[in-house]
Amino acid sequence: MVSLAIRPLALAPLLILASTAAVRAKRDFLQTPRQRTSNLGVWRTTNDPSIRDYANYHNTQCSSPDGRYVCYTQYGGARPGDTLTATIHVHDLFKDEDRELGPGAGPRWARTHNWLFLLRYHRGTGGRQRRATDVFWVDLDSGARSVLADGIEELGETEAQDRWLCGAGGSQRSSSQRRIFRIPIAPQPTSEELPGMTGIQRMPNPRHPIIFTRHDHRDAPFEATRHWFDLDGSNRRIAVPTVQKCHLRWLGNGEFLRPGNGKIRGRRRNEPFPSNVHFLATAGVDGAIPCGRSGRWICGTRTVADLCTGDGWYYIDPSTVFCGPRSKEHHAHSYTAAPKGSPDATRICFAPNYDLKDDALTHIARGCRRIDNVLHAESTGGFPATGSLVARREVVGYTRKTANTFEDLKRQLYDTKPHTCSGTAQ
Repeated sequence: MVSLAIRPLALAPLLILASTAAVRAKRDFLQTPRQRTSNLGVWRTTNDPSIRDYANYHNTQCSSPDGRYVCYTQYGGARPGDTLTATIHVHDLFKDEDRELGPGAGPRWARTHNWLFLLRYHRGTGGRQRRATDVFWVDLDSGARSVLADGIEELGETEAQDRWLCGAGGSQRSSSQRRIFRIPIAPQPTSEELPGMTGIQRMPNPRHPIIFTRHDHRDAPFEATRHWFDLDGSNRRIAVPTVQKCHLRWLGNGEFLRPGNGKIRGRRRNEPFPSNVHFLATAGVDGAIPCGRSGRWICGTRTVADLCTGDGWYYIDPSTVFCGPRSKEHHAHSYTAAPKGSPDATRICFAPNYDLKDDALTHIARGCRRIDNVLHAESTGGFPATGSLVARREVVGYTRKTANTFEDLKRQLYDTKPHTCSGTAQ
C-alpha cells in the first residue's frame, strides 16, 4: 500500500489502537476511514506536536505485564536520543491518567510484576554525558521507588521469573563489547558479571532459561550476529549468522527467535545454527514484535499475522516517516512507529509523527512505475492547489493538481532521498 501525506515533518501523538470496546477511558477516539483498513478505531492518549513521544525501542515491550499501563519516553524539545533531557511516563489505561516518573532512559518492564526499570544518566566532566548511571526500580502498584544498582549503562530485560535484570557496563568499550551483568531484583543487590558474555540488546527468553545477545559482525556470511547463552553466561552458541541478520525478538511463548523484515519465520529456541529456519505465516511484517504471550500473534508497523492459520492482514498505516538530507544518517528512533502488542493481544501501541485524523492522505495509483513530472494518485482531495507532499522520505513540490494528479513536480526538496512508486509513501 502506497500513500501520500502533506505534513512531512510534523511530530504527533502516541497512539493506542483499541481492538476491544472494554477500555474504560474518555481519551480522544479517532476513526481512520482513509486508511482503507478494517481497524476498529484509534485511542489517542497524548497529542502535543512540540514533543516526541516514543513507546520504547522497537523490540522491547511498552505495556505492563497486566496490560494496565503503557510506558513511553518523552523528548521535550530535545534531540532524539538525548537521555539527559528525556522523561519517562506511564499512562494508566484504567484511570486514564498520565504519571511522570522523572528523567530517565531505556525503560524495561518486568515479566510478571508491574515493575518498571529505568536508567538515570548523570552528566560527567569533560563533555562525558553518560559516565555515572543509576538503575531505578519503580513498583507501579505500590508506588515504591528505589535504586537497584549503579554503574550500569544499558539495560536488557528480566528473565522469565523476574529474579534478575540484565544490563551492561564498561564505558571504555563499544556498545557491542560492553561487559554483561545480571542484577538480582532484591533489596541491596550485588551485580554479577557474566564472564565472556558481551553484546547488545541482551534479551532473556520469556519462558525458557536462554538469553540472546546481538553482535554486529559483517566480515563473513556465517559469522554470528546473535549468540545464545544459558542464563549464567555459559554454553555460548550461534543463534543467527550474518546472512540472516535483522531485528529479532522472541515470540510471546518463547519457542522461536523471530527475525523481522520479510516473511514471518523463526529459529527454534532449541535448534541453534546450523538448523532450519521455519516459515510461520504467509504474511510479511517489517518488525519482530509479539502480540500476546501465546505465540500465536505477530504485529508489524502495518500488519498483523495469525501464526495458527498462517494468515495476515493490514490493520492500519501509522504514516510515520522522517525526512532529512541524504548526507545525514538519521537514527531509526526518528521515524519508526515502533508497534507493540499488548500482553493480552487486544491492543497495539504505536507512535506516529503524522496526524491520522486531520491531515490529507491519498494513495499512489495502481500501475504507477515511475515519478517524473506527474504523480498519479487515487485522489488529490484535501491537498492544497499548490504545495508539497512526502513520498516515503522524499519531499516533492508541485504547482498544480487535477482530481487524480500532482503536476509540475520539484523533486528531492531539501536534498531528500529520491522515491519511485514502489514501497510506502506519505
